Amino acid sequence: MQSRLLAEKSDRDPALDNGLSSPPGDRRESDIELSGRPLAEPKHSGPRSSETPEHAPPEVSRRPNARRTVVAILVASLGFSVFAAWNTFLRYSAYGIVSGRVMELTSPWPAKVEAVYVRAGDTVRQGDILAIVSDPELDASIDRLGDEIRSAQAELDAQVALLAVAAHNRRDENQKIRANYYDLKGQLLSEESKLASLESKLALRLQLLKSGTVSNEEIDSTRYIIQGLNDKIEHLQQAVHTLEERLEESDETSIDEAALAPSLAKIEQFQAEIRRLRERQLQGTLRAPSGGTVMSISRHAGERVRQEDPFIELLQDGSIELVIFVQQDQASTFAVGQTIDAVVAPLDQQLSCEVVRIGDRYEKPVYQIQSHYRRAENLLPVHLRPLTDLSSETPLRLGSVVRIPAGW
Repeated sequence: MQSRLLAEKSDRDPALDNGLSSPPGDRRESDIELSGRPLAEPKHSGPRSSETPEHAPPEVSRRPNARRTVVAILVASLGFSVFAAWNTFLRYSAYGIVSGRVMELTSPWPAKVEAVYVRAGDTVRQGDILAIVSDPELDASIDRLGDEIRSAQAELDAQVALLAVAAHNRRDENQKIRANYYDLKGQLLSEESKLASLESKLALRLQLLKSGTVSNEEIDSTRYIIQGLNDKIEHLQQAVHTLEERLEESDETSIDEAALAPSLAKIEQFQAEIRRLRERQLQGTLRAPSGGTVMSISRHAGERVRQEDPFIELLQDGSIELVIFVQQDQASTFAVGQTIDAVVAPLDQQLSCEVVRIGDRYEKPVYQIQSHYRRAENLLPVHLRPLTDLSSETPLRLGSVVRIPAGW
């Protein structure tokens, strides 16, 4: 019995004697084949199971798949980096922007916006009315001067009445003529002042007619009044001219004429001041300085606007150009009249352009393209004009980035 146990012990794997054996469930089939017979099962202290566990299948290693994924990510990252470097530094030789002349319209004084006749995107011609602004203080000054004229006219009428009484008492025909002359002269000046005021109001109402602020009936009524005043002024002018001729026939000079001269001078002074204010009031009619497209409107009817704040921006027709910034070593490769191809975002198609002007000094690039050049690098601006006729569906937008392909 003892010899049999010794034989089984000698046939075992030397690893088992060193305590390095694996549990029965993890043994490989090659261990069993090498031994020539089944190995002795370990003894269990507890109750023994009726079923013998089978050998578990070997686990499949996933390390090769993980390695392939990491390699793929690295290759993709490297390819993207190479493409980004090529696209940024090698694909294009110069960058620029789309530029144009933008005119900013401001109010001539702090004012209130009465009406705006255009909207953003509208095309206007030179001289078209864009908006009307008004100054309440200016309107109040004109009204105050009108009151002064009426007061001076009343004083003149009183003086003329006194002159008429004196002429009647003296039974001097010459004095009566002078009294009538100054009376008619005062009436003529007053009616001319009324006519100027009505004509200014008619011009303003004609401008406001587009916005529906006034009606056609009001316009017609003002025109009839102006026509009546013109007829009255014409008759007064004829009467004054007749009296002037009669006065010239007399060699006498009345002392009353000098007394009426200050009142007449005061009325004429007020009328000149009103004309000056009317001319300034017309400056509130903002017109397009040239043909172009309305880009933006920051104020609308009823809102206040300050004198220094532009509230209408107008892009001048034919002012759009491409301005590219080239490095100093590339400046000699450009000449006026040269034709080059440019790519303008977001069209992403080549646009044929002509060099129309080369800058006189080196400048810093605009902020849209600073990332494509070295920091604080001075570049030469080159102005290009598109030769291709772009449709309205794909216009050039101000501020769009321009790229010049390498090897153009």
